[in-house]
Amino acid sequence: MFKLVVNPRTEAAWEVPLAEGVHTLGRGSDNTIPLDHESVSDRHAELAVTKAEVRLRDLGSGAGTFLGDEPVDETILLPGVRFRLGRVELELVEAPAAEALTLDAPAVITASRSCQFHPRVEALWWCPRCGRFFCALCVTTQPGRGADRPCCRSCGVACRPVVPEEPADARGFLKLAVEAFVYPLRGQGPWVLGAGTLFFVVLEGVARLAEFPLLGLVLLILLGVFTTGYLFQYVKEIVHTTAMGRDELPDWPDLDDWMEDVLRPFAQMLVLGVVCFGPALVAEVWMPAGLEERLGMAGQAGVVWGLRILGMLVFPMAMLGLAMADGLAGLNPVLLLGSILRIPGPYLVAAGLFEAVMFLYWKAPDGLEKWLPVPVLSWIAGYLAGFYLVAVAARVLGLLYRTQRDRLGWESDARR
Repeated sequence: MFKLVVNPRTEAAWEVPLAEGVHTLGRGSDNTIPLDHESVSDRHAELAVTKAEVRLRDLGSGAGTFLGDEPVDETILLPGVRFRLGRVELELVEAPAAEALTLDAPAVITASRSCQFHPRVEALWWCPRCGRFFCALCVTTQPGRGADRPCCRSCGVACRPVVPEEPADARGFLKLAVEAFVYPLRGQGPWVLGAGTLFFVVLEGVARLAEFPLLGLVLLILLGVFTTGYLFQYVKEIVHTTAMGRDELPDWPDLDDWMEDVLRPFAQMLVLGVVCFGPALVAEVWMPAGLEERLGMAGQAGVVWGLRILGMLVFPMAMLGLAMADGLAGLNPVLLLGSILRIPGPYLVAAGLFEAVMFLYWKAPDGLEKWLPVPVLSWIAGYLAGFYLVAVAARVLGLLYRTQRDRLGWESDARR
C-alpha cells in the first residue's frame, strides 16, 4: 500500500493513504486530495495508483510539477521519491496496509498541525483512519454519534481531539529572537535573497530609464504598488512558516495570480497602516475647534505623539494577526489588545526588536546611496539589505507566535 506525505519532515506534515484508482490533486475542494496553497492550480495533477506502481501526471498546471528540480509531464514514482506541485512538496511512501486503518490511537492527540484544507488554521481534530488533521469547519457529525463527536467527512470515523504541543519556554524567546539575524543566511536563504534583489533591481532600472518622464512616473508608481504588495505577501509567508516550525527562508511566492499575490496583500498593507497610524494622522491634520483651544499647541502635539506611539506599539501584533489569519479579521482590536496584555513582557521585546529592524530598513537606502553613489550598485545593496532586514523582522513575529501561542488566546477563541 502507498501513502502520500504532504510537507514531509516539517511541523505541517500530514498523510493521505492512497487507495487503488485515480486521485486528483489541486486547490479546488472537489479534488480527491485538496491542497489549499496559492502556488497550486485548481486541478494541478493526478496520481494513478495500482498495487505495483504510482504514476504522476501534470494536468496543465500553471506553476508546474517537478521531480527534484526538473519539470515533468508524466512519470512513475518510486517509494521515497519527493516531488513538488508548485511550491508544495510531497513524498510517496510505501506503508503496510493496516497502518492507515488502525483505530487504536490515543483518545487525545498531542501535535501541532495545520488543517488539511485550511493551512493557516491550526487543526483541532485528527482522523485515525486516514490520518488527516482538520479544523472545526472541516469535520461533521453523524446520526447516533452525538453532537460532541466530530467525524471525518471522508471516512465517517469519529475523530480524536488535537491538543497543541507545548510551545518553547517563554524564556527562550529572547535567544531565538537574537538568532533571527542569522535566519536569512541559513540553507538557500542567500540565494533566495539574491534572486529577489536581481529581480527588483531590473524592475527599478526599467522604471527609471523610461524614455518619457510621464511614463517613468507611472512605472515608478506601479513598481511601488508591486513592491509593497508582493513583499508583504512574502512577509506573511515568512511569519506563517516560522510560526509552524520551519527554520529556513521560504521561496518567493509565485506570480500566477496577481490579485492574490500583489493587489490583495497591497490592500491589506494599506488597511494595516490606516488602522495603526490613521488616528495619529487625523489628529495631526484636523482636531475639533473646542478641543484644539483647550489643549493648546503643546497638548495637540502630545496627543499626536501619543497616538503615534500607540500605533507603533500595536503595529507588530496587528501584522502578526493579519499574517496568521490571512485576512482583515486578524485586525480585530479586541483580539490585538487582549493578546498584547496576555504577553506584555515577550511582546515588548518582540516589538522593540521589530521596530528597531524596521527603522534600519527605512534608513538603509539613504545611507547606501551616500556610500555608493553609483545607481545600480546602490540599488543592489539597498534591496539586498532591505530584504534581509524584512526577513529578520518577520521572523521575530513568527517566533513570538511559536513560543507564546498558548498565551495569545487565539486558539482558544477558535475552539469556541
